[in-house]
Amino acid sequence: MKRALVLSVLVAATAGLSALSRRPPRAPVFRGLTAASGADTRRASVCPPGTLPDQGVCIPVPRSRDTARAGASETAIPRRPDRPADYSRYVLPVATTGSPKVIALDPTSVGDSGALRPGISISAVAATPVVAPRLEGQEGPVQVVLAGPVVGASTITRHVVRAPDGDNDYLVIIGNLDAVPALAPKTEVQSGAPLGKVGSSPVYLECRLLRAGVDPFAVPAERLLEESTAVAVDPRNLLELRN
Repeated sequence: MKRALVLSVLVAATAGLSALSRRPPRAPVFRGLTAASGADTRRASVCPPGTLPDQGVCIPVPRSRDTARAGASETAIPRRPDRPADYSRYVLPVATTGSPKVIALDPTSVGDSGALRPGISISAVAATPVVAPRLEGQEGPVQVVLAGPVVGASTITRHVVRAPDGDNDYLVIIGNLDAVPALAPKTEVQSGAPLGKVGSSPVYLECRLLRAGVDPFAVPAERLLEESTAVAVDPRNLLELRN
């Protein structure tokens, strides 16, 4: 009788171990990171590729277009809480006669490469003038950095903006234009000067903060929009508010 009981226990234990061996492995757990040690900025690098941290566990994340689009703006400087969320409160670089309206707030797929850019798209009537914007706190005129094919037919301009800790330099990229004027680098234009017209596609707008010590006129055109040159900024931090 005792022998039969022992055998029953051994059989049950063996079955339990077999079931455990068939369970999927638990997601890896990251340890030793707290808010004080910079968890918000470092946790993602602790988790393996294809996973994100959730309640101390690295959770697999499906690779979808939405996930990829979200990743394009992870390094962008977000809208400040003191700035309105509604783009209708801002002066857009498209003439009001064309009834401009921001139609895309998410990263935008640009060109045949499928690259995602952290800018916005603005719809307006075809042939509506597009002008050089004036940024909040801007000092002096605008300098043309590049006029040519970047995001479609584009212009890239440099703007100097006052800040409490000194002046900051920004790049403003306006793309998908019908055509752009032949403007040489370092050409100065006044805010409101024409930079092109709306074409068959929505106008693309992107703002970037130049990194310290970077001379945009010395950077090759293909590197102007790289993170090593300038960091994306939510345009609402910079566009002037309507009166």
